[in-house]
Amino acid sequence: MKIYGLLFSLFLLVQPVFSKASGCDDNLTSTQAQFGESQYLRISAGRNVFYKEIKGQKNKPTLIFLPGVNRAVPECYSMLKLLEDQGYSLVLMATSSHWQSLIGRQKESEKSYFDQNSSLNTLDFTSEIDTLVSFLKIENPVLVSLSYSSG
Repeated sequence: MKIYGLLFSLFLLVQPVFSKASGCDDNLTSTQAQFGESQYLRISAGRNVFYKEIKGQKNKPTLIFLPGVNRAVPECYSMLKLLEDQGYSLVLMATSSHWQSLIGRQKESEKSYFDQNSSLNTLDFTSEIDTLVSFLKIENPVLVSLSYSSG
């Protein structure tokens, strides 16, 4: 996988809009990016990667928003709408250790990867990103990190 840029996006932390219940202000739906349905890419038994995407213009890179330590980028961030309006393809993702991915197991009875006495390391998370980029056939990925921990 070629990665043409890596952005540590401290600007993601500027002016976030949250409500107590949903993480997004319900009055802002017209200013939110229009992502598709939640998807889950199966990596192995009990291990999935959550993602949502917006297809943009072919001549622009795809910005892949990586999660921070305890959360992913909420789709209500107004800067996502600005990027969508400029024609960028956008992917929100959560690695297999985040709750969004854990709830995407194929069967309710299937144990999560972590319940199988397994552990993950940095190479595993890198592999998940690479697998998602390959699966989505992204030609020009740019990783955008919510925190230094996922960079």
